[in-house]
Amino acid sequence: MLYQSERNYGCRFTEYYLMGLRAVTMENEKLRVSMLVDKGTEIIEFNFKGRDIDFVWRSPLGLSCLIKMSSSPKDAQMLTDWYTGGWFECFPNVGVPCAYKNALIPQYGELWYLPWEYDVVKDEPEEIVLKFYVRTTKTPFKIEKEISLKGCDATLYIRETVENLSRMELDFQWGFHPNFGPNFIDENCVIDMPGGEVKAYFSSPRSRFEPGATGVWPYLAGKDGRQTDLRKVLAEGTGTDECIEVNHLKKGITTITNIKKNAGVEITWDVNALPHNVIWHVANGDEGYPRYGNTYVLGLLPRNDMIWGLERSASEGTCPKIRPGEKKRMWLNVKVIEGIRS
Repeated sequence: MLYQSERNYGCRFTEYYLMGLRAVTMENEKLRVSMLVDKGTEIIEFNFKGRDIDFVWRSPLGLSCLIKMSSSPKDAQMLTDWYTGGWFECFPNVGVPCAYKNALIPQYGELWYLPWEYDVVKDEPEEIVLKFYVRTTKTPFKIEKEISLKGCDATLYIRETVENLSRMELDFQWGFHPNFGPNFIDENCVIDMPGGEVKAYFSSPRSRFEPGATGVWPYLAGKDGRQTDLRKVLAEGTGTDECIEVNHLKKGITTITNIKKNAGVEITWDVNALPHNVIWHVANGDEGYPRYGNTYVLGLLPRNDMIWGLERSASEGTCPKIRPGEKKRMWLNVKVIEGIRS
């Protein structure tokens, strides 16, 4: 355990073990944010303390699935087997498992399951800054990420750098995947983002859209031919399962507001690094493995590539590239907002 000030006021952090994994909680007067350091720095709590609103979705597997990680057979070690519902990073693959330069890359890449290390950059009542870092094993990348909180500020600040340690130019996909749960989302929620090109990624039997259907935010024609307003969050139990791409954003920002609760969350990011977004919305329409209809979630995925999967993107030549020794940077902020925004 790192040395820490043991403060119980202002900005502070605590390291501990949860289900056998190292975890860190960062908090100030308004926010409590908890991360699994030994599992990709996955954010498992983003709690607005004054209202006790935790914005993070908790999957039906819950945190208890983490205990099973060490005993699971290797062929079962997939994201969905160990997924708590938290917010995680996707790198260098955003999509299904694939092969890249003779390496088998897991679903959504390597960062989400690797144990990270961290240093304390700043530990003061007015601000705390922790620097997390990891080296991927299937691909030659070093990732450094500074996460900070400031006093009386309901914003989490993330600054991240990826470095190519190899002597080859490499393809890479990058994304951040926050998922919001029923402690916050319901039919009173509204999604707001800048205009972009809209496309239905897949069509499950419970989707309102045909696969490949296109439109302009915030509307998309449904299977019935009517224009659907994508800003409206569906009620729990509606029975839908959908994934909508929103590409070529004008600005890196998405806001989700619960009008009834007079609270919301605003995610802003470097649109030059992550010019596309995805809305994943399931209202108990998921069938079979892994959650058997028990999913009510609204997820986002700001990402750097429109194509799903590193292998396909690299083969088609559309994937972003990083030169030997080059560093790529991005920033992302998550802010709680109070009151209704017009």
